[in-house]
Amino acid sequence: MSERTDLDRLDELESRQAFQDDTIAALNEALVRQQQHLAHLEKMLGLVIERLQDAVPDVSLPEPQEEPPPPHY
Repeated sequence: MSERTDLDRLDELESRQAFQDDTIAALNEALVRQQQHLAHLEKMLGLVIERLQDAVPDVSLPEPQEEPPPPHY
C-alpha cells in the first residue's frame, strides 16, 4: 500500500509541476506583451512631447519670487 501512495504522490507532484510550468509560460507571455506595450507607449509619449514642444514656442517664465508672509504673521 505504501508503494501505491508513493505513486499517487509522484503523480500529484508531476501534475503540479506541469501546472506550474504552464502558469510560468503564461505569465512570461503576459510580461512580454506588457513590455512591448510599454515600449510603444513610451515611443508615443516621446512623439507627443516633441509635437507639443514644436507647437508651443519657448516662453521664458519669470523667476519665481519669494512671497511675502501673510499679514497675520
